[in-house]
Amino acid sequence: MKIHFDIPIARWDEGAPLGNGLLGAILWGNEREIYLSLDQATLWDERTPASCQEKSYHFHELLRLIRAGQWEKITEIFEAPQNNHPWPTKLRACRMILSLPSADRWTRATLDISTGLLEVFSKKGQVSVVCDAHRPLLALKSTGLDLRHRMEFPDYREPVDKDQFTTCGYAGLLSDLAYPAAEHGRRGRTAFCTQDIGDGKATVTATLAYKIRGGSEIFTYISSPGEAGAMVDESCAAVDACLKDGFDGIRRGSARWWKNFWSRSGATLSHEGINRHYQLGQYFLGSCSRLGAPPMPLQGVWTADEKTLPPWRGDYHNNLNTQFCYISYLSNNRLDEGMAFLDYMWKVLPKMREMARRWFDAPGAFTPLCLSLGGEAICGWAPYSFSLTNGAWVADMFHRHWKYTLDENFLRERAYPYCLEQAEFLLHHLKPDPKTGHLVLPMSSSAEIYDGTPRAYLPSNSNYDHFIMLKLFRDLEEMSAALGRKSESAKWKRQAKALGPCATSKVPSPDNLIRGEVLALAPGMPLDRSHRHHAHLMGIYPLNILHPENGPREKELIDNSTHQIDLLGTGEWTGYSLSWYAALCARIGRGAAAVSWLERYLDAFVTPNGFHVNGDYKNLGYSVYKYRPFTLEGNFAAVQAVNDMLLQDINGSIRIGYALPAGISASFHDLRAERGFLVSADIDRQGKVGGVIVKSTVGGRCRVANPWKGRAVRVKSARPSKLAGDILEFETKPGAEYRLEPAGR
Repeated sequence: MKIHFDIPIARWDEGAPLGNGLLGAILWGNEREIYLSLDQATLWDERTPASCQEKSYHFHELLRLIRAGQWEKITEIFEAPQNNHPWPTKLRACRMILSLPSADRWTRATLDISTGLLEVFSKKGQVSVVCDAHRPLLALKSTGLDLRHRMEFPDYREPVDKDQFTTCGYAGLLSDLAYPAAEHGRRGRTAFCTQDIGDGKATVTATLAYKIRGGSEIFTYISSPGEAGAMVDESCAAVDACLKDGFDGIRRGSARWWKNFWSRSGATLSHEGINRHYQLGQYFLGSCSRLGAPPMPLQGVWTADEKTLPPWRGDYHNNLNTQFCYISYLSNNRLDEGMAFLDYMWKVLPKMREMARRWFDAPGAFTPLCLSLGGEAICGWAPYSFSLTNGAWVADMFHRHWKYTLDENFLRERAYPYCLEQAEFLLHHLKPDPKTGHLVLPMSSSAEIYDGTPRAYLPSNSNYDHFIMLKLFRDLEEMSAALGRKSESAKWKRQAKALGPCATSKVPSPDNLIRGEVLALAPGMPLDRSHRHHAHLMGIYPLNILHPENGPREKELIDNSTHQIDLLGTGEWTGYSLSWYAALCARIGRGAAAVSWLERYLDAFVTPNGFHVNGDYKNLGYSVYKYRPFTLEGNFAAVQAVNDMLLQDINGSIRIGYALPAGISASFHDLRAERGFLVSADIDRQGKVGGVIVKSTVGGRCRVANPWKGRAVRVKSARPSKLAGDILEFETKPGAEYRLEPAGR
């Protein structure tokens, strides 16, 4: 659980990361000076372009221009406004710089992810660094050092050559914001800095440093945006309060938080590289997402420490990124961390309703592709910014939370209402196709295929849209039945059927390697190129609609579609493409392939500190993209790929070690399955399962695929029983524990 770093660390995105959901810090630098790049989750410039409020900025106008083929006009109205303004955008905070006398130098650092403690060593002493458990506050303690520190704030007026920032993901320069220089002041021993961030708001950073026996302690607090005077009062009071408990008190509080976090579940694999990344993924979740704090955007609490705005404005991307950033929290039984995102989407729902009315004249709620923390839309390529189904994919996350917890209050008060609003918005747009009679959307796309060109507007419905809508209607059918609303359940069943079949195509392949149909991009449009986003395979994963065990037709379709992916290759993939595909392979039982894809992902798309970067930055030949914008969704897709190897729900039954390949052993405890069951097991390198423990959180019937095929199974509980067959079924009580083992052992 300790990660070791040698100093120098040349880049911020390879440094040692700390975080608590509100504050983020990355340590990097050289032997004489090391930097702590500081971020605060609520630091956003929320201004929006005025042109997005004009009457022409409307979906009906977009459809008219598409029909007329006026592509330049589409760019002018729907895409240029954002390109011409640097906001909304995530902002970074500042740097703390730690210096040593000439006779000393920094040598190494150790990050203990079990406690969130970072220790940095020099020839003569050390510095310990930790985030407060709940506040945007960083604490440092030096021992045996003549430590000097200073704060460095971004220069929002410094001219920079734009030509050095030409990679995909570039969103503008800090100088585009043109904020005034930060203002410095003091209150007693506390130094503070006030930075105006537009729209009458400011953020304040306060730092208190004092000597202790054998060293010093430093406390830094970074405020949310607000009125400058109030933020100065808040920040100075926060660091002054640290005098009571000191560094050691903050360290103990952080250690308690992390102890509770790690106790909720755990898994270990014998594959060293995958296991290390899996543990780091858990740590990243706890660092970036905590109940009561903002959910993680693209870079979590580690906004890029460069002279540019963060890649893609550091926003909330809802066509993959938010969904995959939170794909693993349920399996890992980390419900609070996932609720941070669901609470956020519920909070901004009124703005989503407003967008549906203003831009679509529609009921329900519209979820744009990109959001700021305040729920403001951030425009981009029009086919995806105005995608009608991204909100329905977010709705799937509400349904999944209910399915894994069976929380009736959450179902009634959050999951069903949220999904209903997305469905009402879609039903407003869905109309019967004159030829087939199936419901189709007036505009369809498949995430990021053909970028923002005219080809990106696909025939309706693309498989991306089809599978998301199908999942939403089926989820509403299930949830309304659970609520006792039979007529509503029947309605959603009819709507799901009215969508018709998914789009399939026959494709030519060398030597007839693909015989039969594949999943297409859209009706009449097979995938014709390597592509980073597996949108047309949504029905296989992560929506889990299609599966090889559902019959030969689906098995053949899945086999052919994955063969096509192999033939097209990874040339235009980015890092998350590999970890997503690894999870897909695990879902369909191809464990060896899942491991192979994860190995390639770790080889080419992960920095030494575990961060996922989009491009093949080492130029190892996996992708044409050689850039390195850091985003988090690839990390969590990789975590879920491991979870899917170890534990899955398939057609209502729990599968243990379903996709764990031979040669890899694993041990896990309290991974969460659907219907609120927590499962623990050991699996050896030959795939032999040891004893299994099932904890029931809410009661009900448990169905487990027999881990010891052909053998009777003893269930040890308050009322022991003996079961046999391929599927073991037994009733459970809330809070009870059930031990399964082969009879006669």
